[in-house]
Formats: sequence, structure tokens, C-alpha cells
Amino acid sequence: MFSLFKQKKPIAGSVIYRGTLSPRAEEYEFLRKKGIDIEASPGDDRTFWSLKLRHPKLGEARLAAFRNLPPYPVWEIQMTEALTSAEKEEFAAAGVSVTVFIENPVGHVLKDRKRLLCFLRWVMADDGLFVTDHTSTMIWPREALDEELSHGADLDVSQIYCTHAVSGEAETDPTWYHTHGLGEIGALDFDVINPSDGVFGGRGDLDRAIAYASVEGTLKPGAGFDAFSPGGRVLPVDAAEFDRAAAGEHAKVRAMEDDSHQINRVVLCDPGRGWLPFLKKKPRPAAALSGEIPEHVLIHFSEAATDLMSERARKTVGVFEKLRQELERYEFPAIAKMAYETKSGGREHLWFTVHGLKGDVLDATLENQPFDIPEMKAGVRGEHAIERLTDWMILSPAGSVSPRGGKMARLLRQNPEKLEQLLALMRASGA
Repeated sequence: MFSLFKQKKPIAGSVIYRGTLSPRAEEYEFLRKKGIDIEASPGDDRTFWSLKLRHPKLGEARLAAFRNLPPYPVWEIQMTEALTSAEKEEFAAAGVSVTVFIENPVGHVLKDRKRLLCFLRWVMADDGLFVTDHTSTMIWPREALDEELSHGADLDVSQIYCTHAVSGEAETDPTWYHTHGLGEIGALDFDVINPSDGVFGGRGDLDRAIAYASVEGTLKPGAGFDAFSPGGRVLPVDAAEFDRAAAGEHAKVRAMEDDSHQINRVVLCDPGRGWLPFLKKKPRPAAALSGEIPEHVLIHFSEAATDLMSERARKTVGVFEKLRQELERYEFPAIAKMAYETKSGGREHLWFTVHGLKGDVLDATLENQPFDIPEMKAGVRGEHAIERLTDWMILSPAGSVSPRGGKMARLLRQNPEKLEQLLALMRASGA
């Protein structure tokens, strides 16, 4: 399971700065204070300079400033779903960059990318605007980096790919939502044409469940796939085939000048295409992902994916408690999901309202009545071991904050006046 995570491909990322003047090699002497040895490497026609970096725990990396690199594309910043509006505006000043290479990774994508982020954050210091992971093209603001590097958990699957949303010129034009980064590790990126509001924009469970299925190999062209159930069955169609066979109104949504959005990629379509050529229908974008998803549906994660998510939830519980205290004055619900053994020998995942963290236990109140755990009752407050934690979340009007990333927390921090106004309106209306 997750064999695609076990690969030793070199990885790279860049620190992006404002302006047009490339930094000099001697400006990175401050890295020695981080315990990093620095050694000048032989230059070449492509670089202004190159440095070899050695850290006693994280190993070796190479830092280089390349000649004649164009500025970071502003259009890519604008399409990135993981950034707030304020960050997109700030990052429009993107100019020159330096690049960090890790040429001898340890052989696990989630661990190696985090190792890369450590080097990038050190290099970024106080002057960098943001950093980007070349494989996924994911953009990391400084605040997001600091939160991620404050704990020892491996990256979540959602942090090794980025999502773009491209809209037509008119407000009613279809939106093309798609990922980048999964195809680069041997899985499949996926596209959704005209998704409903909120289906994918928040990098929620549905988005990640499809990404996990891609990495696990269960997302395959031509094989029916349950994005959720009931009612969420879709058919992944090879992107190049979709462009050839779909009706013009659908194919033109993905129209690009090159074929970079056809390789290792599927478009999620309606199921029911026949196998015989004369029965085959034109692929149509999945209607199940364009309408509102019912409240009570099951989003499918494998047991292996659930274990990975649970481990990250436990290792980020300190982040959860810090955010809970930070946002406590707004009275946002802080909830945690914990697993308990059932009478019949299985496990039930239960949601609790969290009041605080006390060492290795959560002070929490059970919110839902268990189906098969007679001794547990909804509404009862008690202490629960962190080892039972499988997920956590802080709910806000802007969306949820979770172990998968802090965009919503950054959005709340960047708009405190608007948040106070919104909460006042909600209180006045009795919401």
C-alpha cells in the first residue's frame, strides 16, 4: 500500500523574492548559525553561483541561483486554491528566486518533501516572499511553513499536490478544477469540470479521498469509482481521450496550448459508457460533482489512508490546542474524532467537543451517541487519551481548520474586522 510514496527521485524547490536583483552567495552565510556547513561548488554557465549545504540531521542539499530565470508566473499564484486573497495580492510582487536541491532523498515522498521544506525555510529567512515545491508547484506562505515545521508529523497527502481553479471570462462559464503533483510521482492527477461551490475549494475530505485513491492505484481510467456514496459514482476518463471525444462545450473548458494537462491525468465523468465502440457515449463531466452533495454521505478512505491521517492528527495535537486557544474568544466549535472499541469487536469513530489538552489526554464531551458502545453516552464529559485521536477540526464561518493545513486560520487572522462583523450579524439573526 502506498508504494508510490517510496521513491528516491531528486526533489527541488525555490525561495521567491521581490524584485529583480538576484541574491549573492555570501548573503547566505547566516545559515551557519543554523548548524549548516556551507561549501562553494563549481559554477557553470547556467548559474551565478552554487553552494553545498550540510546539516547534521537533515543531510545534504544544494543551493543555487540560476541565470535568466523568468519571474514567477503571477497567473499561477492567482489560480492556486491554497492561498488567501491577501496572499495572492502580496505574492504578485514575486520576482527572482534561488533553488534548493535534495539529490539523495531518504526514499519516502512525505518525509523527503518535509525535509525540503526545512531547507527552504532556513534559506527563506526574513527576506523571502514565499517558497514553492517544484514537483507539486504548491506555494507555501511563511506562516504556513512555520506551522508545518512546528511539529514532527509527515506531510499530509494534500501537501504534495496543488489545486488550480480556472474560470471562463463570464461569471456563468464552467470552472475547471484540477490538481498538479500527483502525476509527477507516478499517480494520476484529476480534473473536475464545473464543480459545485464548496465541493473541492476548501481542500476537504472529498478532495483528499480522491488523491489517496490515486496514490493507492484505485483511481484508474475506465474503472468506475465511488467519490462518495450513495450517489457519487464517477468514471475517470483519460484526459487525452476526454479532449478527443467529449462534446466541444466540455472539451473547450480544458483547452490549452500544449499537452501538459493530458499526461498522467483523468477527468472525472458520468459513469455508464458502454464497452463496445457503437455503444460508447461521449464522456460528460460528472454531474454528481456539480450539484450539492447531500449532508449525510460516506466519503471513502482505505484503512491505510485512515491510519496515516490518524497519525498526523495525533502528532499535530499541539497545533490544535494552540489554534483552539487562539480562536477561543470567537466561540468556534473545536472538535476531535476518537476511535473506541465496539461491543461487537470493531471500532467506532466518535466526535467530541474539546475543552482543552491536559498532557496526553483531551478534556472533551461526547457529541454523538455510539451505535455499539453501551457504556458511552452522548453529553458526557471526560478525559480521553490522545492515542485514540484520529482527526481534529475547528469550525468557523470561513470554513474548517484541520491537520491538513491552516489556510482558514490565516484567512481569519488576516480579516479580524470582517470576522467580528460577520459574527455580530450571526448573533443578531440568532444563527
